[in-house]
Amino acid sequence: MKNVLAPFRAAARSRPTLLLTLLLSLMALAATARAAEPPPVLRFTTSEFPPHINPAHDGFLDRVILEAMRRAGVGAEIVLLPNARAIKSADEGEYDGNLVRIAGLERLFPHLIPVPETIMDMVFVAFAAPGLTVHEDGWEIVRDRNVVLIRGWKLYEEGVLAYRPRTALTVTEPDQLFRMLHAGRADLALYELWSGRYLLKQLGIDDIRAVEPPLTVREMFIYLHERHAALAPRIAAALRGMKQDGSYRRLVEELLEPLRGAGKDAP
Repeated sequence: MKNVLAPFRAAARSRPTLLLTLLLSLMALAATARAAEPPPVLRFTTSEFPPHINPAHDGFLDRVILEAMRRAGVGAEIVLLPNARAIKSADEGEYDGNLVRIAGLERLFPHLIPVPETIMDMVFVAFAAPGLTVHEDGWEIVRDRNVVLIRGWKLYEEGVLAYRPRTALTVTEPDQLFRMLHAGRADLALYELWSGRYLLKQLGIDDIRAVEPPLTVREMFIYLHERHAALAPRIAAALRGMKQDGSYRRLVEELLEPLRGAGKDAP
């Protein structure tokens, strides 16, 4: 009887080993499947703002954002919307975040949180009409002058109200700023430095200059919907890594520095 039962006893003893082998194989297959899954894709809203944000997503900030997200292990899609709708729809959770905003936005949009690393220091300046010499510093330059600005840019609207220009005209399209300046219909146009230089180059205007020093410089941030709060430190670390390894600077040299010759500093 002993010899007859021996094979069954051996099989019973080997069953735990077989089960363990099967379990380990299943775990390995599951891990492989997870590794093969594509990263999650975050959809960010913003507005067109060349040379930073372009429709083809090859602008300076397009490139920075897409690379930072890749390093953070997530995919990214940049969706162009009108400015007010872009921020509102991100706050409501229709999208995953909003791009290129000043600090403190979470006070107005409580469902958005900032990634704790600047994506860019944005320079806001006045561009001077041909032949205009400016001696004042800061916001004093707008006093008693004819000024044109983009409708809805609160930073400029508040500054203009505080310093009493002779006239303050608003336009809806950035190129209108420089056409009016070039035509002698305004003394100063208020806009962002690199975007202004980009437009001057596109318009072929070479006699309008940016006034130095700038009116203000603001740190700009990526904002995430609160459901993605756990990703904020990873994205911040990716941005810091880009600055430390020189890749951020290389994008500046490739995409912004060639514009330096347009809209040179005004006297």
